[in-house]
Amino acid sequence: MLYAQESPFFFPLLCLIAGIYLQTQCELPMGVLLGGVCLVVVGIIVNINLAPGLRRGDPSKVVAASYRRMPVSRLLIGLLFFCAGGVLVQAQRDWQHILLESYADKQIDIIGTIDDITQRAAPEYGQIVHIRVSRARDSTLPDAQDVDFKLVLYTTGRLAGLQVGDVITLQNISFSGTPSVRMTDGPSFQDHLLKEHIIGSVFIYGHIEYGLVHRPSWSIARWVWQLRESTYHGLKKKLTPKTLQYVALIFLGNKQQEKSEDLRQTFAYWGLSHYLARAGLHIVLFILVWQFLLNLLPIHLLIKRFLLIAMCCVYGLLSWYSIPFGRALYSFLLAEVGKFFGFQPTFFHTLTLLCCVILLFSPLQLFFLDFQLTFGLTFILSWYGRFTAPNKQES
Repeated sequence: MLYAQESPFFFPLLCLIAGIYLQTQCELPMGVLLGGVCLVVVGIIVNINLAPGLRRGDPSKVVAASYRRMPVSRLLIGLLFFCAGGVLVQAQRDWQHILLESYADKQIDIIGTIDDITQRAAPEYGQIVHIRVSRARDSTLPDAQDVDFKLVLYTTGRLAGLQVGDVITLQNISFSGTPSVRMTDGPSFQDHLLKEHIIGSVFIYGHIEYGLVHRPSWSIARWVWQLRESTYHGLKKKLTPKTLQYVALIFLGNKQQEKSEDLRQTFAYWGLSHYLARAGLHIVLFILVWQFLLNLLPIHLLIKRFLLIAMCCVYGLLSWYSIPFGRALYSFLLAEVGKFFGFQPTFFHTLTLLCCVILLFSPLQLFFLDFQLTFGLTFILSWYGRFTAPNKQES
């Protein structure tokens, strides 16, 4: 295969994508999928033991050598990723189905930790609160159960005094299971929630009754949230409303702003809405500017590289996350950190590894446009550069 030597993860990535997609079409039972995984693992172990010319030693080295030298090993590892894609999708769907059967359309009491608090587009609309629920109880049952899922609260009021990292209780809340459609018909809102590991949305109107169970003395999540919010509000005081909208949308990725929807509709009318969507190009432009400025400083190259990595990390903390931005940021960080240890990975290898990791943790990302565009177009550009680079050298 063209990129087999540049990235050993490329063929497994293709198998993982095929497994995720076919599982959404065939919906094989979990037992069949796990049986396939077990058979493939047994095949890999047998193939390693039968591999000619491999000496007994470190198991990781034996596996790596077998993968490089034997096509059968590559095929088995590809089958493992194929089965893993189906298992991940089915496990996520089964997890969602069990939780919806247990708690959807019922009055429940929950104990959870606040992951994020975002002011909605207009101040009078209240807030959006992301809660990771650790215990839940159906109001008709006496005992609470240990759980692990997320809920999104849309409020018209404010959770006054609460911060990210606080553990709170909410009583007598309910959410409905949103009907889902097949992936080939386009992902539904329920698919979007499942991709984000969210079970449902709760709409609370008027006064909010909650109890504060615990507030940690120090929290990394709270510190990052406060840093991001203070930066945004500091810009809000210094910039005009129109300038703030452009800066927040293009450079910070904050879409929850007053009148930002009107601005996006205006750009969409002229076919320019993609200019407001922060993409990987933004981090590339920032890196070029920072590299130019750092090159003016008479300091060691390693210090410059460390400062560039630090500035990218700070910029990531101050920004609202999105798949295109994360793809560009993490690709750069992987490449730069590798240089510290003497590795020089190709861009295609870094991109393949990052795409594989994202799909392993969130396989339903495959069916959403932002993931498809950012990775699809970047793979195409990388492939195009692979073909044109030799021609440039010859000319």
